This record gives sequence, C-alpha cells and structure tokens, in this order.
Amino acid sequence: MLITSGGVAVAIAGVMGGENSEILDTTENVYLEAANFDALRVSRSSRRMGIPSEASYRFSRIVDARIAETTLEYIFSLLEEWGVARAGYRVLSASNLFLENRVVALTRTKLKRILLTDDIEDASAILSRLGLTEVASSEDAKSFSIPSWRPDISIEEDLIEEVGRIRGYNETLPSRLPGSLHEHGDIGRTTRLKRDIRGALISRGYVELVNYSFLSPSFVELLRLPGDDQRARPLQLANPLSAEQSMMRTTLLPGLLRSIGLAVASGWKDPVRVFELGRVFLPLEEGHEEVERVCGLAYGGRDPRLPHGPSDADDLFTLKGDIQSLAEAHGVRIEYAQGEEPFGHRGQTARLLCGGKPAGYLLRLKPSIERELDCSPLFAFELDLAPFEDPEPLRFREPDPFPPVYRDISMFVPVEVSAGEVADRIRRLGGSMLREVGLFDVYSGKGAPEGKRGLAFSLAYRLCDRTLTDEEVDSVNAAVRKGLAASGCELR
Repeated sequence: MLITSGGVAVAIAGVMGGENSEILDTTENVYLEAANFDALRVSRSSRRMGIPSEASYRFSRIVDARIAETTLEYIFSLLEEWGVARAGYRVLSASNLFLENRVVALTRTKLKRILLTDDIEDASAILSRLGLTEVASSEDAKSFSIPSWRPDISIEEDLIEEVGRIRGYNETLPSRLPGSLHEHGDIGRTTRLKRDIRGALISRGYVELVNYSFLSPSFVELLRLPGDDQRARPLQLANPLSAEQSMMRTTLLPGLLRSIGLAVASGWKDPVRVFELGRVFLPLEEGHEEVERVCGLAYGGRDPRLPHGPSDADDLFTLKGDIQSLAEAHGVRIEYAQGEEPFGHRGQTARLLCGGKPAGYLLRLKPSIERELDCSPLFAFELDLAPFEDPEPLRFREPDPFPPVYRDISMFVPVEVSAGEVADRIRRLGGSMLREVGLFDVYSGKGAPEGKRGLAFSLAYRLCDRTLTDEEVDSVNAAVRKGLAASGCELR
C-alpha cells in the first residue's frame, strides 16, 4: 500500500518513508501521522521489495490498533515539554478497520484436562492480573474480554497457556504415570517398505543420496525427452529458490546424474553405486500425480584397473541382479522386455513390467549423455514402489516326493524376441506336466543366422503322484518342440 500527498508518493505503508518526507536542517513545519497497518500486508510488501526495515519488523508482528491516536497526543505533549516545538494541531482520523471486543471462554473441564487442576477461581485471578477482564461467570466456565494489546489470545487454549505460564509447570502440576497405549505404534507400510529397500541396496554396495525434489529445466534437454513425453512437462514452482531449482522432478535420475557429475569433477575416479528413494511429480490434465520410486545408478569409474579384471565391472546384468533381489525379497515378479527410452542406449534398454503393467526401466545411458557428463559407463534403473506395497502372498506346499525328468531344447529365434516370451510359450505348450523352465545359454556369435540368436532351455517334467516314464516325457517334449517350430523358432 502506498501513502500519497497530493498525488505524490511519500511512503510505503508500514515499510519505509520517502525522501520527500524526510526532516532536514531547513525544515520548519512538521505534520505528524500515527497509523496502524495490516500485519500480513506489511510483511508481504517488505519481503517482496527486499526492504527489511525496523517499521516492517514491528508492524508485521502486530501493533495494537487502538493506540494510534493516544500515541500521537503523547508525542505532541513531549515536544511541548522539551521545548523543541510548539504544538498546535487538530486531529484528523480515518479507519477501515472495525475493532470488536474479543471474548474468550475458559471451562473447568479443559483446564483440568490440560493443567490437571480445576481451580477456575485461581485461574481467573491470574488472568485478571494480566489485564484480562472477566465479563461472564458460571460454576464451570468464565468468559474474559481480551485487550487489544494481546492479539495472541484468541482461543481457550491460549488462556490456559497463560495460566500455566504464571503458575509454573514443573512445580505445580502433580506427577502421574502416562496412560497405557492400547495399540503399538506403526511406522506405516510405505515407510517400512522404504526401510527394507534401503537396507537391501546398501547391503549390495549402494550409497544412498538425498536430493532436492526441484530440478533445473535443463534436465529435459539432458535426457533428450521429447515434447510428448509426460516427464518433459514438469510442474513449475511459483516461488523457486533459484532458476536451477524451479521445476518439480518427474524422474529421480537427473539428481543422481548431477551428484555423480559433481563428484567426478572434484576428482573422484573409483566405481560407485548410488540410489535414491523419493517421489516424482507427474503432470495430469487436471492437477498432478505423486509416485513413490527408487532409482539406482552405477558408474564404472575412471580407473579401469580391477583386481579380477573386467568381470568385476558393473553392467546391465549386475543391476538386473539387484532388481531381482529386491523383487524376490518382497514376493514381486518382475518381467523384462526389450524397450526404448529417449536417454537409453539402443539395444541396452529394457522395460520392467509387473503384472503386465509398466513399472520402470533398466538401461545404459546413451553415449552422447555419457560424453556430455564426462562419465562412462553409466547404468541406471528406476522402479515404481506401488507393486511392492501389495505383493502376492507367499504360498507354501510340501515338496514333490517323485524326481523330475529333464530335457533340453535349443533354438534360434529373432533377436527382437525376448527369452521371457519364449519361456512363456514353452510353459503353455508343456501343460501341467512341465514344472520348471530355465534359460541356461544365450549365443549370438559365429554360426548364428543373421538377425537371430541362440537360446537353450532346461525343462523339468514332474507329477506329484508318480514317477514319469521316458515315453510320457518324450511325448510331451515332442509336442513342445512341434509348437515352437510352428511359431517360427528354428530348432537345433
């Protein structure tokens, strides 16, 4: 709010006076104004304009609105008493604030519940000494008129706090044991899940990072996100800390990449694994959606020398093992399918599925991103926590008393067909007699037809009531081979 005189600004209300209203050595006539301004408006103006003045400090903490005229008269009396000026004045006043008398009731019941005393008469005497006037009284309640210079008192608990402050807490309150809890405290399902995942990843060599939920708009360009990608339209903060923290994150990956980049720039050269648990904020047509996720990142380091050679280095399969460990520990079945991400290396990107629904990704970052960050290689995964919160319950049964009969099947399949799809096809063809299907070899070297790779599976046939004969197994296994050949697999 601006204070003006004849259309000329002379002050910002409650914050700072203007130069044209300053008292100088040549000043002869002084007009005094005593005013009170809304605390919230003064506080906002002071912060928005960056002027932390003494006036704004006082007004933003509420000043008694009834003493403006009294203050003005007191100032004039002092000027005359000191002989520094002759006071000749006529008071002009205006107000847009309706000041009403505030009345707050104090009950014996709530006084007993909070301060463990029902002496309402003693409480009334204490409040009277503090300037509160009793205006109504009954056996179990009293009402008090609140003076204008106590804006901090508005509810019954405020009165009880004043009584307790004067009486004292340690000296006057009787000692008593706390009541027993009928139920034990619970940290909640999501918090418990995060604790378990945190412990599992730390035990597998990861270091937890905690980043801000805010990102720079440049992460969209860094991750090569197209405009139609939901993650490329982050929510913008209305009052950001800085331009580098002006967007809500839609993925946890940029925060981990930034942390690794800063570490490498400061001289870090060893391999490292990091992870973060947190929420991402995805825009919707109306509002937004908050999703709990875990993201992991493995950096190979600048020093390629390892005690046991390249086999010690992280790759997609070591991160896949970490994901499998998390999934199996919580009874969740994760499926892997060949996929694509704008920031993923083509041919080294997998979609993670749970119950047929997308649950995350596993990939190596594009070489162009690795070069831009000056960090190579970089492997990452990001996984929704929702499937882990409602996993399928574990099922137990007695072990089969009869041994299985094993057969192996080897074939060439197109490279775009995943091993999981072939394994599911084998299970459907094998029926109830086929108990287990395990992949034990993948070959794509010399001798493999162009555009194809070799897969080899071990099949376990078993019944729970008797031992299978070779003839029975061979009959079912032949049906499986026939079905695979009919679906386009080249059997070996």
